[in-house]
Amino acid sequence: MNVLVGDLRSTLAARTQLKNLCDALPDDEQKLREMYERLSADSYPEYMWWLAFTVALGMDKSYIQQALELIDNTGQDGLLDRIAVALGDTDRSVVSGVLYKQHAPLLEALDGPEARRAAAVKKFLDGWYKGSRNVYWHGNDKGDDTGYMGYWAFEAALVVILFDIDDASFRDNVYYPRDLVTHARARTKQASAPPSPSIAPARVPAGQPCPRSGYWFTPAKADSRHHFKSGDVFPDIPDAAYGTVLWQWAPDQT
Repeated sequence: MNVLVGDLRSTLAARTQLKNLCDALPDDEQKLREMYERLSADSYPEYMWWLAFTVALGMDKSYIQQALELIDNTGQDGLLDRIAVALGDTDRSVVSGVLYKQHAPLLEALDGPEARRAAAVKKFLDGWYKGSRNVYWHGNDKGDDTGYMGYWAFEAALVVILFDIDDASFRDNVYYPRDLVTHARARTKQASAPPSPSIAPARVPAGQPCPRSGYWFTPAKADSRHHFKSGDVFPDIPDAAYGTVLWQWAPDQT
């Protein structure tokens, strides 16, 4: 895994260099940077995979912040926005839909009862390869010297790890990188302190009491980070663009 950590640092350095080169373009050529920075059928999964390994290998807060700033594309895709918010970009604007419809089940997997969330990830995995037919690497297994290294839906691993979804019902899916998820969960378990009643749950629906004093936020509203005392009732957001309003423990408690 140390090799992969090195690769992640190299990826960040390369993307930073690319941004610096784009920033240096003359004003009349700035539009050219879109081909490198906008979300596309190719770049979207690559960004997701980058974040998947970033989370699975436990990269630090500074690395995550820099990666999110380089990926940017705020308000372009609801799944990417929700993932960014969960990773600490709590001021990010969040849209309700997805840019590519094949990723809609993953967005559905972020909320609701555990069984429904797991079923949504399974639905995504079942249609993942067929839905990736417009991506440059699709079909690489059918020829020699194509760079084929296996087909893995790392974005599914990202969602499972980050939103703590039970993967028992789809662990044997041929496209699911279960070893990466197993490693991430083992690393997290090893690094975590013994369970304590004072630890807050990951998500609490609006209308329920705050289980722990501190800063909380909801991806249903920009700039929602607020300090609640234990027992305070989390407010609802009537005009929220998506589903149940869930309040989450803020990564930054300062």
